[in-house]
Amino acid sequence: MGGRRGVAMNEISFERLVFGVDDEARAAPHLVQAMVELTYGCNLRCVHCYNPTHDAQDELRTEAVLRILDELAHEGCLRVGFTGGELFVRRDTFDILRHAKRLGMILTILTNATMITSKIADRLAALDPHQVDVSVYGASAETYETVTRVPGSFLRFLSGLDRLVERHVRVLLKLVLLTVNVHERRQMQELAMSRNLRYQMATDVHPRVDGSIEPLAYRLSPAQAFEVWRESAEPIPSASLTARGESLAAFDGRCIPAGGVAPPSNTPGILGRRALPAGRLARLGATPDVHHGLLTSGGSQMRGASRAKAEEPSCGFDGRVFHCRCGKSNVAVTPHGRLNLCLSVYHPRYDLTRGSLKDGWKQLVDLVASARPGPAYECNRCSLTEHCSRGVGDSWLATGQFDNPCMPHYRELAERKASFLRER
Repeated sequence: MGGRRGVAMNEISFERLVFGVDDEARAAPHLVQAMVELTYGCNLRCVHCYNPTHDAQDELRTEAVLRILDELAHEGCLRVGFTGGELFVRRDTFDILRHAKRLGMILTILTNATMITSKIADRLAALDPHQVDVSVYGASAETYETVTRVPGSFLRFLSGLDRLVERHVRVLLKLVLLTVNVHERRQMQELAMSRNLRYQMATDVHPRVDGSIEPLAYRLSPAQAFEVWRESAEPIPSASLTARGESLAAFDGRCIPAGGVAPPSNTPGILGRRALPAGRLARLGATPDVHHGLLTSGGSQMRGASRAKAEEPSCGFDGRVFHCRCGKSNVAVTPHGRLNLCLSVYHPRYDLTRGSLKDGWKQLVDLVASARPGPAYECNRCSLTEHCSRGVGDSWLATGQFDNPCMPHYRELAERKASFLRER
């Protein structure tokens, strides 16, 4: 009989895939995930934004972005996140997203949802990305628009979000907590739970990538950030949900720890089972495993051992300068085609319009492997490292160095966490 034989396919649980591949990359670097900034253009003007410009000037054309995606796929990149700015200000966004999908990549889309029309929501539902991360800046128009500085943006955000929910698009809400909106964090959680959505509370605010420290005026104090951290480990009682007679236990684990990976939603029909070629998994360092149904059973995956795994911070301390995934499994690409360690670390700015991604990735790997901390670097001998959320990006944006001395904000926050855990 003519024709090719079918290729044997195995299924692997999403969590095992994500953590297994990342763990392997720590020992033997290989490209797993890329964050692609499609544009600096944005329709909002958020007070805390690290982006120094909201203009989409001289950015990569469609063909150049598609070529970079081809190169990422050739190097074995499995996951791609698309962000901005606001990526829907680009007219070719769906051409880019569909191309990544055809390459077999797992897609995460970051958006503020204010530009999600019915047509865009329909197209996102048809695309079926793994996840759409939606930023939340407040639970009222007054607070939300104090952050965005754009009148009417709150109602557009709610409309866009609800269009995604109505079409069963998998959404993770990112509750961005600042000095000007932290008082509404309970209401922001209610906004998520009333729509049966998972959420993540984010308290990190960074200097702008041009060096300006203006955004830090909106960063929570260590005491405020600690309270958010403490609350995130526990379900928040919901008067409105209780009044409707719904079980609060149903929302246990719905808050995804910062730095953790949101497992698939338990909403039927969103992801279903995704079969990945065993050969590709082997090249990525993952062991194929048959776990039928785990890709649709996300409701229980944040409990027990898998919950503990998901709570691992993205940056830990292991005796080196780069103790995160930068240059081991992760990269970032700017709208101008520069390959960097991450969104926060605009270095080494390898020019993908003049060189290959393969060569750029090798430069990143070599940089990370050869970097050694100077004598003033305290993190590798600090007793608080397991509680500390300071990362290389925080150091880079604040000082232009990877290994600067201890940063007081992060130390105080780590001390509060350690004290709390000792007294429990």
